[in-house]
Amino acid sequence: VAAGVNLALFSDSIAQFEASNNIIRGSIESIASASAFGEYWSVSSWGRAFFAEAFGTAMLAFVIFSLTNPKNETTAKSPH
Repeated sequence: VAAGVNLALFSDSIAQFEASNNIIRGSIESIASASAFGEYWSVSSWGRAFFAEAFGTAMLAFVIFSLTNPKNETTAKSPH
């Protein structure tokens, strides 16, 4: 769903980026524009990539658990 929203919002910008950089979709160079829709690591090691993914997942889990915790008085008073 998020990739579809990205495409709907930024399709003109992506097309301009591809045209200005002579990128043909499906070629190895198209990773430069496709990376907006998924995970294309440009880091030099899998360790860094794993850390970045684990950190992002941990932050997301923290926010979700914080907002849904019944002991959180802020969200418990206003559940909607």
